[in-house]
Amino acid sequence: MINMFGSESRLYIKTVLSNNRTVVEDSYFTAPFKIVKPFYNNDRNMAEIMVMSASAGVMEGDCYSTEIEVGRACALSLQGQSYTKIHKMAEGYAKQENIFRVMEDGFFDYDPKPVIPFGASDFVSGSTCYLYKGAKYLYSEILSCGREKSGEQFHFRRYKNYNRVFYCDQLIFLDNHELTPETQALSSLGFFEGYTHQATLAYFYDALDREAAVEKLFTVIETYDGIEAGISATYKYGIIIRILACGSDYLEGIIKNIRNEIYNMQSHTAVYG
Repeated sequence: MINMFGSESRLYIKTVLSNNRTVVEDSYFTAPFKIVKPFYNNDRNMAEIMVMSASAGVMEGDCYSTEIEVGRACALSLQGQSYTKIHKMAEGYAKQENIFRVMEDGFFDYDPKPVIPFGASDFVSGSTCYLYKGAKYLYSEILSCGREKSGEQFHFRRYKNYNRVFYCDQLIFLDNHELTPETQALSSLGFFEGYTHQATLAYFYDALDREAAVEKLFTVIETYDGIEAGISATYKYGIIIRILACGSDYLEGIIKNIRNEIYNMQSHTAVYG
């Protein structure tokens, strides 16, 4: 593969707590990545950073690498600016690798925008999060069937994605799936089941009352029509929600309300002035 920027595209952010305020101690990025100055959400007591891209989307040969280090007792939200468009590819593929480290009593919320894989695209993505005692990790992702309004439903070549979570160096969660429309009937039972979009949200915290959290979040989910959803506890310290629906905007609204409910359930140690 040849990267259109001539090298791996990298993003690195490290935060520390200074005067009870989460600040960026170090950051580094290469094209097409760009980050704006963090702003502070006083209601949620956290720093928020938006990641932007100078590219029109993910192209064949692109290689993205993101590394985030959330310092002790810090609270950080990393958000996407716009939908991730994965463009048509001739023979190769594009890949993305995320490494997150959340130190003791830290909180990290990873909130990217929905992914749209165009026809003939091939994308491999992976995220690994390392949690330490008292750390919290919340992430969500939304996958579209493709450019539905252009007649592209599951016309991509491959979409492969995994998420791993380690707690004090022990693997506690692994979510690994590979979608290949050529060999899988993605509209059928066991896959999208007639829906066009899938959302996943997971939350990990070693002091989480998972039974209460599942019951509370289920009351949020059951208020929505036109979806199929499930929520369950993971092997250790976490819960995971999956939702099938038709439309990214609808799913974004559902995920936003679930995220708000999780924030209401938990308190964070960092305080901002």
